[in-house]
Amino acid sequence: VYVSNETVKQRLQNEFKKAKIVVGEANAVKQVKVTYSSEGPGSLEAWTLSGTDVKNNTYIAQGSKLSIKSIPLFDCEAYEWLVNGEDKTSNVKVNLKDDRVAKSEYNKVKRKHLNSVLNVVKQLKKLFAESVEETDYRSSGKLSIPRTMSSTKTAKLFTKTITPEDKSDMAVMVLIDESGSMSGSRIERAKEAAINITEVFGQLGIPTYIMGFTADMHGYSSLHYHYSDWRNLPSDRLKLTSIKAKCNNFDGYAIRYASKVLNLRKETHKILFVISDGQPAAEAYGYWDSEAGYRDTKDAIFESRELGQNVLGVAIGSDIDTLQKMYGKDFIYIDHGVDLFQGMMKRFKEMVKKW
Repeated sequence: VYVSNETVKQRLQNEFKKAKIVVGEANAVKQVKVTYSSEGPGSLEAWTLSGTDVKNNTYIAQGSKLSIKSIPLFDCEAYEWLVNGEDKTSNVKVNLKDDRVAKSEYNKVKRKHLNSVLNVVKQLKKLFAESVEETDYRSSGKLSIPRTMSSTKTAKLFTKTITPEDKSDMAVMVLIDESGSMSGSRIERAKEAAINITEVFGQLGIPTYIMGFTADMHGYSSLHYHYSDWRNLPSDRLKLTSIKAKCNNFDGYAIRYASKVLNLRKETHKILFVISDGQPAAEAYGYWDSEAGYRDTKDAIFESRELGQNVLGVAIGSDIDTLQKMYGKDFIYIDHGVDLFQGMMKRFKEMVKKW
């Protein structure tokens, strides 16, 4: 709203709290040029708060709020955002503030669970070693001459040899809900489980990735915290001590992102653990529109499984029913009195035995 002087501005400002009152003429407002572009297949869309579309290389009033949406094509995704030359990417590479404090906390957890970690390593080594080469009959593959000559009628005339290496050839990704409701003992349990998992798979030489996720912070719809990448370096493991409860949780987006990272791996088996305490809640879902969050997350889980990934939901909160409906049979609830790491590894071993 444009007014002639400060007196009128003050009077109107008291009545119209959400309006922007400007002294001067409309044409006196400074205009700024908006330019945007994307690299790779896809496009960008931009619009103002009032819903007016803004094309590239056009002008808008200075101070206007502008929203920009990326529309990637094929299997591409938005990798980073640069605004006025500043990186605004929602993927956060974690850096430690104090290495000594992190190392002290990490070693405390490591000592506490040392025997459990060593036992799991021993059990998994035995599980991998006990695997024997076996023949599986299928409807496609290498033709089995004896099967074609058998008197038994069957469509499974082809064979596939399953070797012991198949079971240990895996990549493991752990996705941790860092929403506000995870504060207290829940986030501490998740943190300790992540540390123990990296220790176990580090000793076994299995690529492991730990990522936390939250939403609606610092102007981002979704934030992903990359604590430890596939190399599982000891220096990166220390960053796991930085895991903490933050804001909301945009589960569907985080699961799709993690699934794409996992799908780039060449290993035979791909496992995605998702540790959470309740149903999705984010601005993208209309905040408390539980149905929208439920549907989107369930779809994301289905899409990951369609890629051949083993997605296991790990519930540590009270909202068990919703989580179980989203994850289906590959879901476990671990009560607050039970060691989270042990519970996850028990289910993991059951999963491996079925391969």
